[in-house]
Amino acid sequence: MRNKVKILIWAGAAILIAYFLVCTSGCKKDMDKAKKHYELGVEYHKQEQEEQAIKELQEALKIDPNYAKAHYELGVLYHEKEDYGSAVQEFQRAIKIDPDYAEAHFRLGGIYQLLRGYDQALREFEEVLRINPKFPRVHTAMGGVYYERGARTLMRALKLDWSYSVPDTLKEVSSKDKDELKKAIENYANALQSDTTDPALYAKLSQAYYTLAEDEYQKAITVDSFDTSAHLWLGLTFIEKGYPNKATVQHEILKNLDPRAAVMLLQEIQHKEQEAMELKRRGLRK
Repeated sequence: MRNKVKILIWAGAAILIAYFLVCTSGCKKDMDKAKKHYELGVEYHKQEQEEQAIKELQEALKIDPNYAKAHYELGVLYHEKEDYGSAVQEFQRAIKIDPDYAEAHFRLGGIYQLLRGYDQALREFEEVLRINPKFPRVHTAMGGVYYERGARTLMRALKLDWSYSVPDTLKEVSSKDKDELKKAIENYANALQSDTTDPALYAKLSQAYYTLAEDEYQKAITVDSFDTSAHLWLGLTFIEKGYPNKATVQHEILKNLDPRAAVMLLQEIQHKEQEAMELKRRGLRK
């Protein structure tokens, strides 16, 4: 009786092992097929054959829906085609499969910024920093979010009073640390809910955003001193904050890194100087 039981146990184990081996072999074949479709998709993408690339990546995902890289690559293609809704879905799927997929978080943050979902963009960029504090371009991207917010807020001030096109050097904003700045932004925003006609409030809010942008661009340059975009946007931020001399320093740096970017920054410096002279001539600024 005991021998029969042992035989049945061994037979059952043998069947399970055989089943496992068959499944493993089949899964490996499926994974190999998915990888081939993925690699073809990447290659078609490099050759700028977008539709064929999408088709191959979709085939890869039919075989393996949990192929995070395929979701990411598909998201990049949709992003390039300006199909932002589909791109967001693919990056989200990649992140759901692999929460530490820094590139997917970064791309997703970029789309949120493009769609003016600034808080969502910053959350994604913060995730990138959590995963990899030295991830290239992330501080530049975060600076871009704050700069864009500053620019949009400044436009509200200019609609009410054009003289704010030449910024005040606001010590009360520039001297604050990051936490204080965020609290100041909250206070300015709350005040503007009660009074939407005060250009000075909009100007202060824009300066707070520009100061946060400055901080991020400085961090980007610390990580990579050759980050041309960070130097350029830092220079532009200094212009908006009323520090032309600091902007000129960035211009000098850019002359060695990227002469075209240096010319662009110089033009903005000169434009702001002309605006200041015109306002002074009209008696709108001292």
